[in-house]
Amino acid sequence: MINTLEKIKKTLEESYDVFRDSATNIIDKAEDFGKISKLKFEIRQITVSVEKKLTVLGDAVYNHLIKNDVEALKNNPAIKLVVEEIQDLYGQIETKQKQIDELVAENQEILKSKEQDKMQKKIEILEQEINERMSILKQLKNETDEEK
Repeated sequence: MINTLEKIKKTLEESYDVFRDSATNIIDKAEDFGKISKLKFEIRQITVSVEKKLTVLGDAVYNHLIKNDVEALKNNPAIKLVVEEIQDLYGQIETKQKQIDELVAENQEILKSKEQDKMQKKIEILEQEINERMSILKQLKNETDEEK
């Protein structure tokens, strides 16, 4: 009876640990998903800004090209400014994409680490069970030897 109660207690404890770990994993993944979604939204906003700047740039360049005024095109400070702004926006997109990649890589490392911890716990439980069974077998052997 005591052995059965111990098994039930052990099963409940293991179930609780699994539930707690699962809940923690879900919360962590939800947070990471939220961060990644926010970064992707920001990238989309920056992309829209790039498209608007490209339209402005196209209009400015078009006017100079129609007039066949390449020198004015090269020396136009407004065009240079728009080009710099576009390059800056592309830099921002690249930075945000790197942040997303880092979050994904970090999440994979954490997941891998948690899986290794789970495996280690299972190994420890199995070792404990093996030791307990070995102890029982030794007792049985000693009892058998004493009876002879």
